[in-house]
Amino acid sequence: MNHARIDVLWTLGPLAKRSECWDLYVNYRVQYESEMLRDAFYCSNYPHLPVRGDRLLLAQVRVLTAEARAMLRPIQPIQEGGVMFNPVGQLDYLTHYPRGWWNEQQQDAHALTWTRHLELGGKCLGRPDSGQIQLADLSLGARAAVACVDSLAISTSYRRHGEQLARSSDIDLAVLPPPENARVFIAYRRGHFGAAKALHAALASYAHATAFVPYLDHHGMELGDYREQLFRQIRESDVFMPIVSEDYGALGSVSAEELRIAQATAQKRGLLDFFAPVFVADPERCPVEWLRKQHGAVISEPQIFDDSPELQRFFGTVLMSVLSR
Repeated sequence: MNHARIDVLWTLGPLAKRSECWDLYVNYRVQYESEMLRDAFYCSNYPHLPVRGDRLLLAQVRVLTAEARAMLRPIQPIQEGGVMFNPVGQLDYLTHYPRGWWNEQQQDAHALTWTRHLELGGKCLGRPDSGQIQLADLSLGARAAVACVDSLAISTSYRRHGEQLARSSDIDLAVLPPPENARVFIAYRRGHFGAAKALHAALASYAHATAFVPYLDHHGMELGDYREQLFRQIRESDVFMPIVSEDYGALGSVSAEELRIAQATAQKRGLLDFFAPVFVADPERCPVEWLRKQHGAVISEPQIFDDSPELQRFFGTVLMSVLSR
């Protein structure tokens, strides 16, 4: 027994009463070479888990549920006793299989599954209705909410299963690898070191510290060739996230060399989404023309990265892009 895979499924609800106090159900399945271990757990009163007062996450979930309600297909009339009736329906649950290598049902990873109950004259018809919403049809804010709950469900599944393995005498804890977070290289000019530190902190804490492993050259440098260490980190990253100022990428600068290595890395690995710039100046004033055209976030006040809804939505988009590779 030398490998394992974990699949995760989460369900958010009940949503029918338009309450802002939802429950999050998470189920996970671990497949080993010769056996199947199953476990399920229930987290009640979801808005208070895992961090009390997480207003950003609550706002994202409100956006997601509001969009889901608006995107449900029309309810068809039903005929009973030769008479046509028009039932009404209320959204009950949203379900998702998180994207990534831990999920064997990739066709389900690109959509949310919704479930609603139908009523006629105040009585439940007992015929649950269900369908799917493509993630590509959701707004960036709603997709960021999905990515955040995905990360929460995955990290909690690993933690709970790790606790189960630790109590078992016949299963080696090492057979279950840790969840794979997205490695992000933060590039910047020296004059924006404060912004770089703020961006590092925002990435590290995103989705309850379960989504990104950000790298900043201020951390973990070793004796030896400074530039070669930077370039190695770029080549090993999943995302290249430069803080783009008016002088970023200027000829002869280290940032220009970083861009060159990043371009070569993206081309070698066939990654069209390797670049995720954060503009702290007007993108049109960036000296690198092709970098202006990359999808990124524009932040006017980099010192408040943690409180930027636009940046948080951008992180969700970046995360989903990496997990869908």
